[in-house]
Amino acid sequence: MTCVAAFWWWNHVADRRIADLIAAAHARGEPILPEDFDAPPVPDSQNAALTLQQASAAMVITPQFSAFEDSYSGGKLSGKDATTVAAIKAANQKALSWFLQANSRRQVDWNIKVRPPVFTFILSHLNSQRQLAMLAKCSALYEHSKSNDGQAMEYSQALLGQARTIDQSAPFLISHLVAIGIEMTATSAIDQIAPELAVDAAGPARPSSGCASRDQVAALIDDLLNDGPRSAAAERSWYGERMAQLDGVRHPGLGGFGVPDFPLLYPMFKLDGVRMAARTAQVATAMSRPNLPEARDHLPPQLANSVPALEEVSQVMSRVLEPSFRRHLEQHYRAATERHAAAILLAIRMYRLDHGGAYPPSLEALVPAYLPQVPIDAMAAGGRPMRYCPERKPPVIYSVGSNGTDDGGTSLPGPGIDRWQMADAVWELEPSPSERRALTPPTSPSTQTEDHH
Repeated sequence: MTCVAAFWWWNHVADRRIADLIAAAHARGEPILPEDFDAPPVPDSQNAALTLQQASAAMVITPQFSAFEDSYSGGKLSGKDATTVAAIKAANQKALSWFLQANSRRQVDWNIKVRPPVFTFILSHLNSQRQLAMLAKCSALYEHSKSNDGQAMEYSQALLGQARTIDQSAPFLISHLVAIGIEMTATSAIDQIAPELAVDAAGPARPSSGCASRDQVAALIDDLLNDGPRSAAAERSWYGERMAQLDGVRHPGLGGFGVPDFPLLYPMFKLDGVRMAARTAQVATAMSRPNLPEARDHLPPQLANSVPALEEVSQVMSRVLEPSFRRHLEQHYRAATERHAAAILLAIRMYRLDHGGAYPPSLEALVPAYLPQVPIDAMAAGGRPMRYCPERKPPVIYSVGSNGTDDGGTSLPGPGIDRWQMADAVWELEPSPSERRALTPPTSPSTQTEDHH
């Protein structure tokens, strides 16, 4: 009888702490239960998610598409690549039309309602959206290779819109990571297009010229520099992880997490879940910080690898369910840095078109005509800006990279080497021969560039 009473008391304490945790989160306005993440209904005509689903459903995945997806390295399209992409685009005109339409829709409802048991939820839409992003990136590069830069910018802008829409789907970390991957797909395309981008001097692009308009480029720069929605989505994804963790410990008998089903230990699992949920909430709030070093300073300490056996048993749920938040945090701030770099590349291209091919003497010279402000380096502490070396041959912009140390931007990535594997993350600004022939804009330089920001 004493054992039963002790178990009842232990379980009551655990349930009380979970209830207090939920009440405190709701008092702060934080989502913590599955129903807290339900999206309000959206009219079909305004629903970006529905339009992206229609685009992915219309995709034609031919053997040629699959082979290209497996072999394409992500760089500029060769002549053979362009021929392949032209055939893939021709088979996917309907999908690409839906894809571009999605970017004009500003409301989102994936019609996803997460309910217990949360671990059984399948995010089947993410794989097809990855393929759609690949198709859109290659379409952007193809249009650029055919001097249709207005269309190339439209695909690039729509890729950013797709990432933003996916970030509002199921409230899990995987959704945010897929959104980050699609954003980096977009910035990769922009990085390749920007040095040769043809831009009209003023007004909308002329279809006959194939040029992008200044309004298009200005809108793309503004989108790339808009960190607020990305931080909010990252925070939401970690609150979603907390929701899934808490659902697991509130219903431990459902299994599915690799945790032994021992009813006598349910109170221990629940109390561990309260600790785990508090740690995950710390990660969520860290995502609001403007740079990686500050975010790291607000993380909870990692669980020790070597602890007494009793403590390890009491943390069994944490060790199974708690994701590697430090690695995911770095991915988020890398993506922010990639966006900021892409915005600078576009701004420098605009400056050069207006100044006879000359590089700006500093990034400050781009403000306010081409940039609203010099973008920060999201990998550096203290709100420091991205670095620029105009005296280098060729000039470069760079971030301090994952180590947070300014190594002078001397580590250029080589073939097959990711810039984030180097001491600094570097973007080289050397124009290609085709760019040098295109440095004179189609008409006289605009004197109204400042009005675009």
